[in-house]
Amino acid sequence: MTRIPFLAGAAVLALACAAAWHHTSTDRSAGGSDLVAGTDRSDQPRTMAGFLTAVTNDVGSYWSKTFEASDLPAPTVRHRWIPAGTRVSSPCGDEEGSLGDDAAAYCPADDTIYISEKFATDIYDGALDRALPGSSQGYGSAVGDFAVAYIVAHEYGHEIQNDLGVFQRYEGQLPTMAFELQADCYAGN
Repeated sequence: MTRIPFLAGAAVLALACAAAWHHTSTDRSAGGSDLVAGTDRSDQPRTMAGFLTAVTNDVGSYWSKTFEASDLPAPTVRHRWIPAGTRVSSPCGDEEGSLGDDAAAYCPADDTIYISEKFATDIYDGALDRALPGSSQGYGSAVGDFAVAYIVAHEYGHEIQNDLGVFQRYEGQLPTMAFELQADCYAGN
């Protein structure tokens, strides 16, 4: 049986950090949530949707190489960024079957990562800093491009769990927190 290398989580953290560093720079005094990216490079993302896509592509590239090195088929996942003030239909949505401005989720039923652009922007700006797990308990801050990149990497971690059969094998046997902590590990925490 082949195994994903033990240091995969640390590598994803480094990858997400590099992606965040490479793809954006922040200027909080000049516009809050505006991504001021690529001062001289027009290929840098200038919107939250562009940033989310760039980070997802970088994380996906890492996991594709890692799976290939372990003789596993490359993970495939779709992503859907939810524009502020809108709702989208999802099999993993609320009682009405939709996700909105507070969404950051991986849905195994349709193999899609959903992230609300408003949610990501609120994290980027620091509006949700003390409302998130960890930072609400005094463990650091969740602000800026790295925090947003980390959320993408975490949700991608759930995709990795799905591809490796972790959900199917252990669902109902382990508490939800175990799956969340493993996704954090896959994201590099």
